[in-house]
Amino acid sequence: MKLRQLTKQGIAKFEGYVTTLREQPKMPIPTELLTQPGDSEALPTSSEVEAIIFATRLDAAAYLYAVLTQSGLKDIEYNTGLWTWLTLFYFDQLCPADGNGHRKPGEPARYFPRFTDARRYHRHLLFGPYAVYRLYHTDTEILPVLLSAAMTVARGMTYQLFVGNNELLVCRSAVSVANRLYYDPVGKKLKRGSGSDSPGGCRRLIDFLQQINVTYDLQSLSEETLISMLPKEFKTYL
Repeated sequence: MKLRQLTKQGIAKFEGYVTTLREQPKMPIPTELLTQPGDSEALPTSSEVEAIIFATRLDAAAYLYAVLTQSGLKDIEYNTGLWTWLTLFYFDQLCPADGNGHRKPGEPARYFPRFTDARRYHRHLLFGPYAVYRLYHTDTEILPVLLSAAMTVARGMTYQLFVGNNELLVCRSAVSVANRLYYDPVGKKLKRGSGSDSPGGCRRLIDFLQQINVTYDLQSLSEETLISMLPKEFKTYL
């Protein structure tokens, strides 16, 4: 389907659907809003999106980054109508029905972007991963630790800890160390216990990085230097 954006009216209707879905979990997805005049409108691009089933948030982010980069559209990062349209387009993946046909939508921030809210923008199920991918689109091998979760997971611990601290998120070596410690490339998933606050867990890594950032310039430290500085408790993850 060719890229479009929801209008204010379309967004309001979609918000109404998500709200009602909590009481009527079998309500069909209002896909007519995607193309209905008055509820959506064309964008100055011929780019299209496909109804692909994404295995992980990383797959979705990579696909959307490619499509949106090639689209020629401007101010993508602040286009609420576009991101809400994309959310509706992929809603069946973002809020799948269970065996009884029921959907559990969760908090609105998962579907309606809050670009100006530093504490909530990253909870959007599509824009959050896209924003992280955009930051490291030339260095994607370090991203699985942040984006290996399923499409429905908005607040995985390693992801949440890094996006909640922009100074660490933009530090390539810090993200790379986390990926090396906590992502299992063979099993293609996070290592067991990596998201906990137990010894060696990601929460402890964040604390350690914040502590040494007081006396060191993290941006100037390489991955190997950071690895050599880690306390013994992290060695079990190497």
